[in-house]
Amino acid sequence: MTNLLLENANSARAIWSEGASSVRDGAEPEVQCTLGQVIGRTASRFPDQPAIVSTKFAPLTYCDLQGQLDGIRRQLRLAGFDCKARIGVLMPNGAEAVLAIVAVACCSIAVPLDPRLSEAEFDQRLDMLRLDALLVPQGRA
Repeated sequence: MTNLLLENANSARAIWSEGASSVRDGAEPEVQCTLGQVIGRTASRFPDQPAIVSTKFAPLTYCDLQGQLDGIRRQLRLAGFDCKARIGVLMPNGAEAVLAIVAVACCSIAVPLDPRLSEAEFDQRLDMLRLDALLVPQGRA
């Protein structure tokens, strides 16, 4: 069983509990790794298991999710964004938003924004957050 605990939202770090087989004194060993590494390990172990399920599209397997994450990481790096880039994600709530936030969090600093914000609230957040980029659905300004 995998336990995830987001330790720091800015660095997308997680705790991966490897299991009880090597337990000493009743405590499970914990190893720090990134969210991307956790997904990668899960994709290696269970490639055909559903990772993201939606009513709008067929389930996305861990193998497919890993492919999506690799592609998004490659695009962000080619665009000049490194792991310290602060990228806002402004997407309508749903599975696509989850995928976008997870993808950005796996290779940069994801800053999810609430799509229900008023224009004034949105402008205030942009001034405060100092983003390097803003991810929005294709065709939206």
